[in-house]
Amino acid sequence: MIDIQAKAEQVYEQGFCVLEAVYSEAEVRAVNQKLDDYWEQMGSPPMLGNGIFIHPLATNVPELMPFYDKQIAIETMKLVLRDDVRLAHTGSRMSNEESAENIGWHVHYSWDAQNLPRRDHIDRILAGCYADGSSPEVGPLIVLPRKFNDPLQEPLGDVMADWPGQVEVEAPPGSVIIFDTPLWHTAKRGTRPGLRHGFGAHYQGWNNPASHPEDNACEGPGTEEYKKQNPGLRSLLERP
Repeated sequence: MIDIQAKAEQVYEQGFCVLEAVYSEAEVRAVNQKLDDYWEQMGSPPMLGNGIFIHPLATNVPELMPFYDKQIAIETMKLVLRDDVRLAHTGSRMSNEESAENIGWHVHYSWDAQNLPRRDHIDRILAGCYADGSSPEVGPLIVLPRKFNDPLQEPLGDVMADWPGQVEVEAPPGSVIIFDTPLWHTAKRGTRPGLRHGFGAHYQGWNNPASHPEDNACEGPGTEEYKKQNPGLRSLLERP
């Protein structure tokens, strides 16, 4: 059993945590098939550069919205945000052996960085379903660990290079990785050919109304029916 309190504390201590294999093999197959279908409907374009980005996911592949109803992830995010959880951005990235070797170091923090050392809790997070996992074979997520009150770190060099202190995150297929927005991170191409799938979101607490430049549509065709069928999804889209 996953200790979600300990996982939430890891986000405060190192900037991220891994909820291992919380999506079943059947769910992973379903997610990957829906993303593959969308790519094929686009005409199967080459995945050059950083691959194929699907933003907003809610309007482009609305059939994936029920998969946001993953209760263990929602409950962990509540502990991280210290609030009920609000969906603020939906998206996906697909890549393969044609894609760039490295997407480049970046962060998603877009508010006043001077406030970071004064925060009393984490105010916005990303959570992604790594359908195929994170490993050297499929392509690893790489992070530069940080405590939640650390100042926003300056880049440690070329954004396409390895940085001292970096950590390759290991996660089995179907895992959710939750991380703080000021966490420096990148991702590398895998050593194994084939498609790499993932989908995820940005989240804030319902008591945090601050806008963010990456906010996007979180409802699309069929969302009202999906909310009726998936109470966890409804809680992310309608204030409790």
